Amino acid sequence: MLASLAASHSSFPNATCGAVVDRHIPKTAGTTFRSVLRQNDKLGNCYYAGYDVSSTWKSRAGFNHVSFREIVRAVPQGGRFWCVEAHVVTETFWADVAALRVSAAAARCTVVTMVRVREPYSWYGSYYRWAVLERQRGAEPKFGDNFTDWLPYNLQSTHLLFGDEASRGLKRGVALSRRPRRSGPRAAPRRLSAEQWAGLRRIMAATDVMTPLDRLDEAMVLLSHRAGFLSWSVYRRHRPGPMRGPWDKVQPKLPVADLPTFCVEGERRRACQAAVEQAAPDDRMLYQMVVAAFERQIAPLRADPAFQQQLLLHRAGVRALNHWALDDGR
Repeated sequence: MLASLAASHSSFPNATCGAVVDRHIPKTAGTTFRSVLRQNDKLGNCYYAGYDVSSTWKSRAGFNHVSFREIVRAVPQGGRFWCVEAHVVTETFWADVAALRVSAAAARCTVVTMVRVREPYSWYGSYYRWAVLERQRGAEPKFGDNFTDWLPYNLQSTHLLFGDEASRGLKRGVALSRRPRRSGPRAAPRRLSAEQWAGLRRIMAATDVMTPLDRLDEAMVLLSHRAGFLSWSVYRRHRPGPMRGPWDKVQPKLPVADLPTFCVEGERRRACQAAVEQAAPDDRMLYQMVVAAFERQIAPLRADPAFQQQLLLHRAGVRALNHWALDDGR
């Protein structure tokens, strides 16, 4: 079973070149997953590139920013495996991935792509604490007054879409996360368009390991076997702090309640969850599709002793490396 997995998609036994490409969407454990890519780089299994692959430039913070199109040209030349963290990408990213698959297959190079999708309430809560709460406390305009007042529409799906042709010309990054105009002739659309859904389906079809975040351990073992050149799957959990900016210097701070207080367990939590469901029905649909697709992918492996043994070893390694509990703000 594991041998057949390794030979599927764009994988080749005994390949001497290839790439694992992680499309890092905010607040889906991208910094945690980076620890796996960098550890494999340290072990000599691959060459880490990221987190900005929109252009090549020198980082002062220890990153290795390389244009993805340069990577597309480099992989089929052989002699090196790449571990790519694609966090900042261009509008042609998924078209470039398709081009990479064609040239890599001709050179018998392995290419495996990964995307993680998070349950909508958990995702919005994590994103809010990371990018929005401190802006609200610093009286930043356009970010609303509290968690439920803020809620942009289908924000996780919109982040994921960037890199597909359906996102051409749209805003990106923090510009997406402002409170939407909810009424009037210039009101923001509450649902994704048919063209945007076609883009999401293209991304799902182009992703080899697309997993709900709560199935990360199984996905890591699956990824390792499909890639063939990653000897390390154990991650170190990271908890990135909130974004910093001019809003930090504003005094006095506005008394905006943090999420655990504003959405305290009970009736208020249920109200917050209902507000997310109303704001993000397409995010919910995407998450359900990913859950179902991953279950179909992983179901045959439940009876595979080799996969289950590898999963046990992986989880033991994660427990040994991490001495703290998973945090919602991951």
